[in-house]
Amino acid sequence: VKRGGVIVGKGYAEKAGLEVGDRIELRGGTGSRSARVEGVLNAMGEFQGNSIQMSLATIRGVYGVREDAQLAVKARSLDELPALERAIDALVERDYPNLETLSAAEVKQQIDDEISRNFGLFNAIVAIAVIVSLLGVINTLAMSVLERTREIGVLRALGSSRWQVRLTMLHESLLITLSGALAGIAIGLVIARIWVGGLESLVPGISFSFPVATAAGVALVAVLLGTLAAILPARRAARLKPIEAIGYE
Repeated sequence: VKRGGVIVGKGYAEKAGLEVGDRIELRGGTGSRSARVEGVLNAMGEFQGNSIQMSLATIRGVYGVREDAQLAVKARSLDELPALERAIDALVERDYPNLETLSAAEVKQQIDDEISRNFGLFNAIVAIAVIVSLLGVINTLAMSVLERTREIGVLRALGSSRWQVRLTMLHESLLITLSGALAGIAIGLVIARIWVGGLESLVPGISFSFPVATAAGVALVAVLLGTLAAILPARRAARLKPIEAIGYE
């Protein structure tokens, strides 16, 4: 970059078909220059990687800009890093209060916090969806008991115990909740894969992996919630009197 070269973002390099060693023409208000691509920057940044970085001398000669947009400082060793950070922070606070200093660790933490906030929002939506779905299961089973009152009465008259009637409701509830959980996991994996793919241009190195433990946990929770959702309808079905149930219209 000091020799007049430029560093291009990965997004711009892919769209323009640029590789290290290629040359591009820089044209600005104060001149033009042919610059060699010294590197492709695959890192999180503004404009989704559609950017070009160059030295102050180059941007001043081509575009007339006379101030640095950013300055990267690297410590000579890890032992000198704390003292360097304190010195830079003190300098910026004293002479440049309008500027902001960020370490690589702080940038990573900001990214992690932003992703965590997104997941928190998703988890809140999932919690609401689970509550609504449980109410739906309870309502479905309650309607099923009403619609099959005579059938339940016939089963009881033929010798079915109250426990067997409860098991019928439980099995139906588990079929509903498990089918919903499996469909949700499948659709969720597709959405997650698309979402992670969209983040690749913003967060280089991010990759998608199938959360086996989470999927198994969701299936287990579905079984438990399905059991809980079946309690009230199952109790109502088991308490039906056979004679009254058979005569129910």
